[in-house]
Amino acid sequence: MEQDLRDAYAALKLLRADLVKTRRDKQVLEASLRHVQTHGLPPSAAHIRESRETQLMQQEDANSPIMAIGN
Repeated sequence: MEQDLRDAYAALKLLRADLVKTRRDKQVLEASLRHVQTHGLPPSAAHIRESRETQLMQQEDANSPIMAIGN
């Protein structure tokens, strides 16, 4: 019987530790959600890359000799 009590106590300690971790994870997720709701999502890497490629193409077009002839 004593061993059963020890096992039950150990199980309760593990359960409590899991509960504490779950609460912390929930707080982090809620804080993250509030931040996203307030500030919006950051731009994706693909969007940043597309914007940069577009800027480079526009610069190349502006610096090309054909564009200089048209002016």
